[in-house]
Amino acid sequence: ALSSSDIDNGVLPIYAAVVLDAMLMPRGFPAVMVGFALALLIVGLALWRHWVTLQGGVVAGLITVTMFGIGEFAWLAPVFLLLARSSLISSFVGKVYRNPFSAREGPRGIEQILAKGGPSLVCVLLFGATRDPVWFFVMLTLVATASADTFASSIGGLDPADPVPSLPWLNPVPKGTSGGVSAYGTLAAFFASTAVASLALVQNGGIAEVLVVALVGFLGANLDSVLGSSFQALYRCPACGRMTEARVHCRRPATLVKGIDWMDNERVNLRCGLGAFRVALILLTLFGLGGS
Repeated sequence: ALSSSDIDNGVLPIYAAVVLDAMLMPRGFPAVMVGFALALLIVGLALWRHWVTLQGGVVAGLITVTMFGIGEFAWLAPVFLLLARSSLISSFVGKVYRNPFSAREGPRGIEQILAKGGPSLVCVLLFGATRDPVWFFVMLTLVATASADTFASSIGGLDPADPVPSLPWLNPVPKGTSGGVSAYGTLAAFFASTAVASLALVQNGGIAEVLVVALVGFLGANLDSVLGSSFQALYRCPACGRMTEARVHCRRPATLVKGIDWMDNERVNLRCGLGAFRVALILLTLFGLGGS
């Protein structure tokens, strides 16, 4: 029901094998059962608050079960806090400022959940296969990147400056345009990345791990701005003439004026997450951090 085409034929056996493997680990079965209970609680709360769609909630629940079943609460907490913080801050800022260019409206769907939580799921699967604690710190970097990007986009909307400079060339663009940066947004991104990085201390990490996670997370959010400015699709509505990231506006197909047609915000977020994944793994391995 959640899949397109025949992707379920490949995904379901793999996911079933992962959950079974988690159940067979020491304390695995109770952990998976607690994961299911937490998933019901978290998804129920998210649906009640209209943070996610039903399909997005099911995917978030499957991620919850897997991450808790393999990594237990230390792995689940950062991702849950990311989703909760993202929804809360978007709801709060949305009452004051609404980005006129954004295509995102309403609760988060499957693509948004996978863009934010999918790379972290890959980390916990690699941890389950190798038991190398370095994957926890890589996962924290992904969460730090996503948190920094969310805070920069949301808090940046409250900055009175308009227009704002756009990365990488600092040319002025209207506030809310993909790639635009503001003083408020930059400070918010730094705060969010550092706050997530501090969670490294709960898993026997040190100051070095905190610095790597915070730095890569902050730089990942800025990479998001560069990719958003350079490649993300921007359209013009033929009916009202407004510039928008939505393919359909005023119930009519919009005309592409900039970027790559299929490169939407979720795909930019996913690529930034994968970039942060590689950089964090290289730095942690190079300096012998995170137990690698």
